[in-house]
Amino acid sequence: MSNIDKLASVVAKLEPAKRTRGGRRPGSGRKPNYFKRLAMPPITAALILAQHDEIEFWTSLLKDRSADIRLRTAMYLTDRRDGKPKQAVKVEGGLLHSHTVYRNPQLVALSQEELKQLDSLTLKLALPEAPPVEEPIEAEAEVETEETL
Repeated sequence: MSNIDKLASVVAKLEPAKRTRGGRRPGSGRKPNYFKRLAMPPITAALILAQHDEIEFWTSLLKDRSADIRLRTAMYLTDRRDGKPKQAVKVEGGLLHSHTVYRNPQLVALSQEELKQLDSLTLKLALPEAPPVEEPIEAEAEVETEETL
């Protein structure tokens, strides 16, 4: 073995093997949950709010120097009291698919004259129109008799 081969084998032993896919890498995976490790119960909003006077807290926000904080606080409190308003939706323009006409591929090959004949046949085969429903005349007769009494 030559010196170059010996040097290459020593360098190969010193370098870590390159992984092409998968495997454990530093910083990968889920981040640890330190609260579970400490066996502490999670802090809830009720526990936090129990330690503070809520009315004083909201009052301090409403009296803040920043107009932005005062406005956002007032908007939040108003939304909580009245409920959030419905979002206005404005639709402009036409719907392209509503203007398309259904074309039966079997009817495309027919001429205009054949289409007119087919239309006349389908009108003959269609159900007849229902006669108009008339209101009973008896109700009007009862009203007239009551007026005459």
